[in-house]
Amino acid sequence: MELALGAGKLEIFLLVDDVDKAYQDFKEKGVKFVAEPKDQSWGARAATIVDSDGNMFIIESFKCKVCGKSCQSYLELVEHMKEHKGC
Repeated sequence: MELALGAGKLEIFLLVDDVDKAYQDFKEKGVKFVAEPKDQSWGARAATIVDSDGNMFIIESFKCKVCGKSCQSYLELVEHMKEHKGC
């Protein structure tokens, strides 16, 4: 099956160090979000932009709520949280 360009079928995840800062930077440049930064069930904090073709761009970060360390993925965050066992 071939995906036609502009079909609004893409979801692109962009990893950033700080979703809230990226959100503010984008907002100041006029980017319109369909979802503001929010903690997600999969461990990320994310905000969503949808382009005129319906493609979704999700900016997200994985940050330890105990010490503030930024992680590159949910799995890295889970491994890192083991260091805080008992906190």
